[in-house]
Amino acid sequence: MDGQRERRRLRQPAHHAGEVSFARRTLRQRLQIACGAFVFWTALGVFFASQLRFGGLRWGVALSYSMPRWYSWGLLTPWIVRVDRRLGRNRSLAARVAWHLPIGIAWTCIAIAIRLATRPLRGSPPIPSLTAFFLERFYWDLLIYAVIAGFAISRDYAAQVIERERQASEFAVETAGLERRLAEARLQALRAQIHPHFLFNALNTISAFTGC
Repeated sequence: MDGQRERRRLRQPAHHAGEVSFARRTLRQRLQIACGAFVFWTALGVFFASQLRFGGLRWGVALSYSMPRWYSWGLLTPWIVRVDRRLGRNRSLAARVAWHLPIGIAWTCIAIAIRLATRPLRGSPPIPSLTAFFLERFYWDLLIYAVIAGFAISRDYAAQVIERERQASEFAVETAGLERRLAEARLQALRAQIHPHFLFNALNTISAFTGC
């Protein structure tokens, strides 16, 4: 009975490793992840702002140019990972990378559009040309997307490997249990074969002693 329940459980479609882990996270864990992500993207923004600062810009100008870029990508990264997980599942690596090309252009435009929409909130002056605004930022932001997509793909493949190893371990345990039950069944069958012969021989012995 336990073996049947185990086989039915293994035949059920397994949840994706990333989805299961996300569903099991508590509110505190999610807040910790959000704080860690905020620190990470802030550190990136400050790092690249320091490069602009060494280039001659004041810290305020360098930060106002760098931080919106990295915060916008930090905001989009969870959605990029989720879309990659949904659309890239059960695809080959070549196909997965291929469909990232058009989607990457779309995500890059969204990231730039977020920065464009938040310019009035940051007190930035109006842009002279919308086309120039996008072109000046597009190639660098597309490279950022490529790094994020590469991280998402590698993370998903790693989760799949862990999930397959877990299933293989469970299958090995189930196989060992089936082999043990098979050995017990064979032993019982052997006992069933031995007992009648033993009983028959005992009756013959008794008959011989009693002269029947």
